[in-house]
Amino acid sequence: MATTKKQDLEKVAATNPYGVAVGQVWRNCDPRMTGSAKVISVVGAYAVINYSWRTGNKMERKVRLDRFRKRSNGFELLERP
Repeated sequence: MATTKKQDLEKVAATNPYGVAVGQVWRNCDPRMTGSAKVISVVGAYAVINYSWRTGNKMERKVRLDRFRKRSNGFELLERP
């Protein structure tokens, strides 16, 4: 049985290709998103982050681990724990 694109991406992400670890602080490279993301846990192919905007708003969300790379739709590492 063939795998879907989502399954393929999750398989790659589960290897944690960019070394995402709890306590790291990342910046979203998308210019529409201002603020930073602190990793609070790594579960399977996903990191759970606390995202804080410069306006003071915060939210918790899940991000696939293969997005933690410095590209327009990724994240840039700012601080290690």
